[in-house]
Amino acid sequence: MALLEKAAGKGHAYAMHGMGSVHEVRKEYVQAVEWFTKGAEAGLPVAMAGGLLRTSTGPTFLSLLLLRILSGVV
Repeated sequence: MALLEKAAGKGHAYAMHGMGSVHEVRKEYVQAVEWFTKGAEAGLPVAMAGGLLRTSTGPTFLSLLLLRILSGVV
């Protein structure tokens, strides 16, 4: 994960998406939302859509995302 995190830190959108996926699997939804959002903002819209599709049954993830959208973060 160290290489993935390093690449994400350097602005690689696919690595950011990967970091979101890692945190999602670990049920670390706050961090997952943050990384998916960063990936989408870096030009990879599928980063946000991918997170939504895979976790549509996770109310915590969706609640956090909705809060971010309503607050204007996303």
